[in-house]
Amino acid sequence: MMKRIILFPGAFLLFTAMLLFSGCEKDNLDLLSGSTWDFENLTTTSSNEDIQTLIALGKALMTDGTLEFASGGDYTLDSPTISTETGTWELVGNNQLIFNNGTPRTATIDEISKKKLVYIETYLYLDSETYTVKYTWVK
Repeated sequence: MMKRIILFPGAFLLFTAMLLFSGCEKDNLDLLSGSTWDFENLTTTSSNEDIQTLIALGKALMTDGTLEFASGGDYTLDSPTISTETGTWELVGNNQLIFNNGTPRTATIDEISKKKLVYIETYLYLDSETYTVKYTWVK
C-alpha cells in the first residue's frame, strides 16, 4: 500500500513535466504568429564605431516598424521609412528562427513571451569582423 502512494505522485510529476516540456516549440509557434509585433530596440555588442553608426541608423529607420509572422509561414516587416520586406519564416527547434526573403538568414531567439520577442542575428562586417545585433519587439 505504501508503494502505491509514493509511485502515484512520482508518476504524476513525470507526466506533468513531459506535458510542459513537450509543448515548447508549439507554444513558441503560437507566440510568434497571429499578431503584430512593434519595433522597440536594436542594439549591438560591437565596439566598432562604423557598426554602431549602422545600428543607430537601422534603429532610426525601424522606428514605428512592425513585424508580423503569418501562421502559414510568411512574414512582413514594415516600417514607415523603408520599403516593406516580405518572405518566409520557419521556427527550427525551440529557438532558431529562419527568415528568407531570397537570402536566408538565421536568428536565435533570446527571449519570447506574449508581450516580448528578442532575437539575435550575427553579421559579418567588411568580410573581417563578426558582430551581433539584438532585435527587440513588443506587443
